[in-house]
Amino acid sequence: MAHENRDSFHSVFFISLLFCSLLSCTGDGELYPDMFDVTGLTCGTYRVTLRSDSTSGILRTSEPSLPYDSFALGVFARYEEYYSTHSYYGGYGILPGAGNYGYRIPRSEEVIAGLVVFSNSAYDSAHPAGDSLNDLLDVFMLYPADDGPYRTPFALTDFLSEKRTARQRVVMTLRSPPAQAAEHEFTLVYRQTNGEVYTATARRIVVTPY
Repeated sequence: MAHENRDSFHSVFFISLLFCSLLSCTGDGELYPDMFDVTGLTCGTYRVTLRSDSTSGILRTSEPSLPYDSFALGVFARYEEYYSTHSYYGGYGILPGAGNYGYRIPRSEEVIAGLVVFSNSAYDSAHPAGDSLNDLLDVFMLYPADDGPYRTPFALTDFLSEKRTARQRVVMTLRSPPAQAAEHEFTLVYRQTNGEVYTATARRIVVTPY
């Protein structure tokens, strides 16, 4: 009788372990948010270091002036992360949703509908104060919501045509020099397909032709 009880106990114990494994019963699993919501916008001025290899970079700066080819404007969407379902790090379950085998990048249905950059000063004869500067801007560095930094420059207009998800960090450079040295206060107006609109203005900085 005692032998039968031990066999029954071992059978129940084994089945419990198997069930926990299927459901990802991990004692050290951590709960992570799986969704995000954009709540605002920030922007800043940066000094760009351009090199022929992959070591090009940016450094946030408070310098009063920069040559146009050393200047960059960064825009970062502020966001809040939240939980829609239980999303664990460190799970080992084999049932759907039991574990995600690593950090799950939060997602959202929010999509960029538009981003317009303008200055309170004229940039050149074709871009008076208040006009869009989008056609002069390249995306120099990009931190998408679902990937690492992207460092191959491409036109801002191309970036906007791709209808990217809203959680982006974008660093933009100027493609051509201004007509003359002038103090600029760059403003960005950012729109999403859900109707949300955010505005941010960078600090004043003098941009020079060389």
